[in-house]
Amino acid sequence: MSKRSVVSRRTGKTFCHLLRQITSAKRTSFSSLANDSLGYFFGGFGGMLALAAIISIICYRPLGDPNPDSSNLALGILLIVVICIQGGFNAWQDWVFYHYTLTLIAQSSSKIMASITKMIPAECLILRDGQQRRVPAANLVVGDIIYISLGNKVPADIRILQCSGDLKFDRSVLTGESEAIGGTTQTTDPNFMESRNIGMQGTHVVSGNGVGLVIQTGDLTVFGRIAKLSSSERSGRTTLQKVCNSRLQR
Repeated sequence: MSKRSVVSRRTGKTFCHLLRQITSAKRTSFSSLANDSLGYFFGGFGGMLALAAIISIICYRPLGDPNPDSSNLALGILLIVVICIQGGFNAWQDWVFYHYTLTLIAQSSSKIMASITKMIPAECLILRDGQQRRVPAANLVVGDIIYISLGNKVPADIRILQCSGDLKFDRSVLTGESEAIGGTTQTTDPNFMESRNIGMQGTHVVSGNGVGLVIQTGDLTVFGRIAKLSSSERSGRTTLQKVCNSRLQR
């Protein structure tokens, strides 16, 4: 079977169609580059300088014949030099601004992910095969029985099965609540995040102890969904991205 037929069967597109798409993409990129370059040199005040340079050269010749004034030619050449310097400076300025902005965005994203990682415990105490054992938090699965006590970080979303009367969670990392929330084995609210029989990943146990059933792990937890939203690309452009694109398209 030929490579052309494989491409056609797997993607539903012929080789010629793919070739046309590649050619069209290249033309689009070249066209965009040309538009950006022209914008650097002739955008805004640069267009007026270019017009003035053309008029100066025309005034030298043919309008200046038979005795052309060399000052008109000098002025035209000077304006062309100014246009070139201005275009080069605009391109350099936008390049520096764009890449500096990308660096800041990348650094802020890495800091967010690093801080999120620190909020998740490295290991936890669970009940498996009738025995208590410590396992990495990343190895937790739905249905595990987990033990929590004072000072622990909750490694997953859990439903509380047993607890002491003084069990409390600090949920400020998720909800911003300044006061610790008491834990109980009874459902207190139909809202998952408001019910006190739920311990959420990333929250701290500030008093008491308890036993819980893992009901959500990883990206499916409330904490994981927030972290995923923080690190994923947004469908819409931010104000900073709009400013960067508008400056590059000038």
